Amino acid sequence: MFRNEEDEASDYDEGDETFESHNFKPSYVVVAIDTHHSMFKRNKENKLHFRSCLEACLALADSLILKTNTRSWRPFSIVLSGQQTALIGFHNNILDTIKLLKAKLQLSDDALTKEFQSKGELDLAAFFLVCKKLFHDIKTTFYKRSLIYITNNDNPVNKKAAKFTALNEAKTFSGSEIEFQVIPTENNFNYKIFYNELLSLLGGPRIEEICLDTEGLTLKLSSSVGITQNQRRMKFYPFLNDQSRYLKCVKLDVVSQVGRLINVMMTKDGKKVMNMTEVSEESPEFFIKSHAEGVDHVRFDLAEKNMLQHSSIPIGITMMYVSKRLVDIGHVFTKPYLLKEDPSEELPFFNKFWQGCVDMDRVLICIVNSRELGKIRYSELIPVLVDDSPMFLVKSLPYANEISYPVESEYPEYIPDEEKRKVVEGLVDKLTFDFNISMVPDAVMEKKKAYIKAKLLDEPTENVDGPVTCDKDTLDEHLKDVVRDIKNKFVLSGEKKRKAPAPRGPSKKKQK
Repeated sequence: MFRNEEDEASDYDEGDETFESHNFKPSYVVVAIDTHHSMFKRNKENKLHFRSCLEACLALADSLILKTNTRSWRPFSIVLSGQQTALIGFHNNILDTIKLLKAKLQLSDDALTKEFQSKGELDLAAFFLVCKKLFHDIKTTFYKRSLIYITNNDNPVNKKAAKFTALNEAKTFSGSEIEFQVIPTENNFNYKIFYNELLSLLGGPRIEEICLDTEGLTLKLSSSVGITQNQRRMKFYPFLNDQSRYLKCVKLDVVSQVGRLINVMMTKDGKKVMNMTEVSEESPEFFIKSHAEGVDHVRFDLAEKNMLQHSSIPIGITMMYVSKRLVDIGHVFTKPYLLKEDPSEELPFFNKFWQGCVDMDRVLICIVNSRELGKIRYSELIPVLVDDSPMFLVKSLPYANEISYPVESEYPEYIPDEEKRKVVEGLVDKLTFDFNISMVPDAVMEKKKAYIKAKLLDEPTENVDGPVTCDKDTLDEHLKDVVRDIKNKFVLSGEKKRKAPAPRGPSKKKQK
């Protein structure tokens, strides 16, 4: 009934190897931009619609430059209507893509219009065929195909024969599993003339979506380019003193770090430098620090360290017992992660453990051994529901010497105050809104990113230390009333007390 670990070690290996879940398809997007004369009119930002499209593509490419997943470097292609080849292909380097888009955006409006505006009538069927052929360059057999056509021309075909050919070519999108979307950038776009009929042939929902500015286009493209998520297989041992039986699970990291900020040594093509290490003939030395005064550290050589770290605990998660929560909400000691059931798991025990914890308001206390000779930590598995899927939130438990408490301070006796309570409720209400992290960016992190991008793109780094812009005005306007009430009702610890004004006139000490 249960799998034996030795029998299935070959087809369910655990360790640092990552894999891609087949419940999520990596997304490849063809961004098709119309070069009709309507795209070279000005929008509400006083920009050419065509320029806004290029700026949105540049923002998308710029957001992908620091992604560690190699698939994220070629997720989209750019093709202009009437062209037989793509302006940016899937196999183009992301650094070259950014340089090309920046060069085109430096052109004046007249130069952009002269270079890119189409001179004749568009053969829409041939253009659809060019877009479809771009997906043939992808060697991956398992991926999602999306075609986003940005246009303001609601009547691209005037002749019946051309319309018939274009609709027949569009019908092949469904057979090729291509998701087609048309995105206009002005309000007076009329879907009824042509595109309603085209979308109805594809069989999908007819969604009329309009992006009126650069920000809207950027959000649309960013949401369409799905970034694959690295996952790690983990074995869950829930049976007491029995390591031959386990459940297949998957570890999902919910907090990621920009890897390219750690390894700043990059080659010109944007790939990581291979770090070459030399094995020293001298045996490394390890020690345990002693905090007692006058007592030496305990020292070990490599063999002693490996012998002490060797454990009979298997690599994975071993359940110890069921308990109430030991770590309060909001207390995070190490980076938490999610644990879900592997899609290939056939036994129902994962869901039963999860449901039992929910019904009894309990958590699973487990020992986590991430790798061979790695650190062993106690963790609690908290049942959570993510996208309607049962998962466990894994939070590490600190050891006694890792716990530190804040310095105790004497606080005045609490006196209930209805006005203060209402002010705090108002603060909570005001803070409950659609917050964007760009409103208050991390200045240090933004400067690091700007420096690395400048080095990758061979740009000057003199302006990297400049001020980081943030949308303080929006927050200040949103919170100014409730902040004023807070200052009036509470004595804030960070505020300096006002001193009484010094008396004017001669000092009384000098007066006799």
